[in-house]
Amino acid sequence: MHAIYTVKEVLNYFSEQQLAAFDISKAFDKVKHFILFIKLLDRDIPADLIKVLVCWCGKYDVMVRWNGGTSRFFQIFAGV
Repeated sequence: MHAIYTVKEVLNYFSEQQLAAFDISKAFDKVKHFILFIKLLDRDIPADLIKVLVCWCGKYDVMVRWNGGTSRFFQIFAGV
């Protein structure tokens, strides 16, 4: 919850200052996290924000429920 709050506040700040616009809707199922972080570093995004995103994305443990059964937990390395 803290990570989501931090990201929202950063996005709100930059949007209010008219310094950035974010449209990530098409990347939700496609972006590879590692590549995203490298690109953000290359564009001089503050390291603290990238650390929040790394922490946030590093905690994706999911399972699939289907037809009354469940899979084992696994990590997601792309998308959300």
